Amino acid sequence: MNLIRWILAVPLGVVAAFLVHLFVTALSGLAHGFDRVADFWDSTDMAGMPIEGTYIMFTARVLSAAALLHVATRVAPNHKKKLSKVLAIIGVLGIGLMFLILSGLSILLSGPSLGIGGWYRNILEAFSVIFGCVVGYRFIDDDRDPKTPSSQ
Repeated sequence: MNLIRWILAVPLGVVAAFLVHLFVTALSGLAHGFDRVADFWDSTDMAGMPIEGTYIMFTARVLSAAALLHVATRVAPNHKKKLSKVLAIIGVLGIGLMFLILSGLSILLSGPSLGIGGWYRNILEAFSVIFGCVVGYRFIDDDRDPKTPSSQ
């Protein structure tokens, strides 16, 4: 039974992260207009939305990463500390590796270009996912049983 829970933990966590991302995108679309938010997610830079785009991306990525950790640890509750630590490390390493590869390719292909566009978005996205993994790991409770005060 534990093996099945470990196998199901990550895919269910990814589904939860995707659903949270869709929810944040829908709420952002209500606030800023669906076409504008769709253009923001489709573009490689901030698409003329440096302030709105920052909090849309930060909120979506942090909540998605935290949802992934939360759902995965609810599927396998007996191993939640170990599972959340593994998922947080995988998330941090995966984002770091992706960021290094994409940054290296961008420097090789087009030369370094620092600005509010692509570099800011890449750094913000990486930081948001890493922060979401850390927040998700930090708020996993040690045990589910409520602590009873000692009687005196």
